[in-house]
Amino acid sequence: MPSIKFVERQIGNLEGFDVQFLHLNGRDVRSDRLKIPSYQFERAAKGSMTVSEWVQGRFLSAYPGFECEVLDSDGQPCHGNTQLSSVRDSYYDSLLSKLAADHATSH
Repeated sequence: MPSIKFVERQIGNLEGFDVQFLHLNGRDVRSDRLKIPSYQFERAAKGSMTVSEWVQGRFLSAYPGFECEVLDSDGQPCHGNTQLSSVRDSYYDSLLSKLAADHATSH
């Protein structure tokens, strides 16, 4: 079974946002912890779903005994009422800003 780090990456690649596994007391789970099942979903959740709905419907059902934070592109936890489309947009906007800055410095 994969590590926490691998599963966090799996979720990020599919869902389009980063997550951080947490113990039930809110402490970070070591990324090298093993024996975590792979993320079983094959399609990203709908953008209209909120962070809280995603955590309840996808994360907690797959990873009982853990909690998680959905992170924006700055690595900050997202509020539960935030739609996933907004979280994903933060990554897209961050990428565009980085590309624009790289382009400006190369000319």
